[in-house]
Amino acid sequence: MAAFYHLAEPMSQLGEVVEFLPGQKIAGQGQPGSYFFFIKSGTVELVSDITEKIHVKYLSPGDCFGEISCLTGEPYPTSAVAVNKVVLYRANRDVLIQLTGKFADFNRHIIESLCQRVKRAAEKPGRDLYTGDGELYHPTGSLICLSPAMRAIKDRAEFHKESGRHLLLLGEKGVGKKFLARYIHGSSSAIEIEATETAELHRVLHSAAGTAVIIFRLDLLSFNQAFELADRLKEINAKSNPPRFIFTSRQLNAGVNLIRNALSSKLTVIEVPALRQRIEDIPALAKMFLKHYALKHNLRITSFSTGAVNKLCRYSYPGGNVKQLAKVVERAVILARDVVIGEEEIIFQARTTATTEKPKVGLALGSGAVRGMAHIGAAKVLKKHNIPIDMIAGTSAGALMGACLAAGVEPEKLERIVENMSWSRISKPLFPKSAFLSNSKLGQFLERIIGKKEFCELDIPFVAVATDAHTGEEVVLKRGKVSEAVKASAAIPVLFEPVELFGRKLIDGAVVNMVPASVCRSMGADIVIAVSVTDFSFETGPPKNIYMSVLHYMDMLVKKQVVEVENRWADILVKVDKPGLSAYSFKDTRQLIKEGELAAEKAIPRIKELITAWQK
Repeated sequence: MAAFYHLAEPMSQLGEVVEFLPGQKIAGQGQPGSYFFFIKSGTVELVSDITEKIHVKYLSPGDCFGEISCLTGEPYPTSAVAVNKVVLYRANRDVLIQLTGKFADFNRHIIESLCQRVKRAAEKPGRDLYTGDGELYHPTGSLICLSPAMRAIKDRAEFHKESGRHLLLLGEKGVGKKFLARYIHGSSSAIEIEATETAELHRVLHSAAGTAVIIFRLDLLSFNQAFELADRLKEINAKSNPPRFIFTSRQLNAGVNLIRNALSSKLTVIEVPALRQRIEDIPALAKMFLKHYALKHNLRITSFSTGAVNKLCRYSYPGGNVKQLAKVVERAVILARDVVIGEEEIIFQARTTATTEKPKVGLALGSGAVRGMAHIGAAKVLKKHNIPIDMIAGTSAGALMGACLAAGVEPEKLERIVENMSWSRISKPLFPKSAFLSNSKLGQFLERIIGKKEFCELDIPFVAVATDAHTGEEVVLKRGKVSEAVKASAAIPVLFEPVELFGRKLIDGAVVNMVPASVCRSMGADIVIAVSVTDFSFETGPPKNIYMSVLHYMDMLVKKQVVEVENRWADILVKVDKPGLSAYSFKDTRQLIKEGELAAEKAIPRIKELITAWQK
């Protein structure tokens, strides 16, 4: 809260006068933030009253309250109650925006408050802590469930231990589906079999009445095999005392859906989250694996450094989740030069010093709003010098450009497409407003360029990075419609409404991973070329309005991420940091593309040197 006495006159003209008697509630905690208030006279008490009344703060004439909720549409965080007779000016969101454009100090107050919220999301509580003694895959059968995602899975697992329902456990490679199936069954009497062992499977089904059958990897069945199995399961399920089936699958496909439909009335689907969705579990899992492998190799290794734990938590583990983490920890135990494993001993991909094969080159394209046009220039130079790109990861503007490149759009064609680009072509106002803008038109813009492609249809493997608006977690998007993923990755907080995707509300990936070199590395890249297009000089002066302010403060918030990219994840960092080129106006598009070319040209000798060194 801050006092802004100079707002009294404009508020008297733009707002409405409201009066409250002592004890009357002005705004209720949890109610939609439709208005903000300026105190003309009297005293207002802010209280938290969800469970019991707790005093928060007293406000006096000249103070404002409710402005952030009014701007974002979020509920009021506290209740406001009149202590004595109170006279207020009340105004809506449009007035609030007018005032931010007119009064620099009020604009700064609003933006700093907003960015504090973004920063809290970006800090990701728990990453610097190394606690927890749960054990996954341990003979005792206990689960590591420090993360909200795994606590929810454990609750469902406990319920289904006794439910008797058939279960389908979905999840990526190495997330622990087999272990969870055994945990839910709870005994050693279950019959376990791979779905592809069709002859043995049908023999088991013939004599499995009254027991439990765990069938692994349904997704590997052909459609005809799945069709036959679905018919057999439907027949068995209709009999008295049928077996209980627990299936595992890495994905849903037409065959798996046939089997789901055959048992639909008695089957529950449980999605086991990827390791990147349960970051709080990583330190505990790593500690467990450290103990195991230190004993296995007869080495006295006791713990991880904070830097090592943070590095483990930043990785996306696309190659095997928990199993991949175990391999990384085992390698670290073997390489450790001390009793404490250091950051430099955490290696996510074993590199050979000599090979006849070409290295896999990954391209990580960073966020930067309009400055993302510079990625086109960088791509032109890489193409000119025949630098092969085997995979692409993008955040925000980098996701938009990366999706186009991954779909096979030539950089020169992309350059022509963006010549007439404008905010009106990729965004529209919201009515009613939950944010300033919707970026639904951005998805339409991308689809006009690449079509309604899904990730599996792209020429080059590609992922987009977004942020979970509620948890602050990094979300790596690599399935479904590409346009939806790009919209989510580019939903700048406050400016654009969150994008709902896969049951989550997603915002701009720059909050957690501005230049996604770490994600590119986790995709399997041997050499990572990262392109940062954010200008941290701010030499053009203070932002002129709230839109520019949000972008300005976002830059300030995530500046440290680029340092991390350069020092930890990228082999080459191409910096396009020409001062004075706007992140908000498309008038600099041509110059930004040119600056991208110049920056990339400087990096070409080093890129070629790395590729050559790999093959020597």
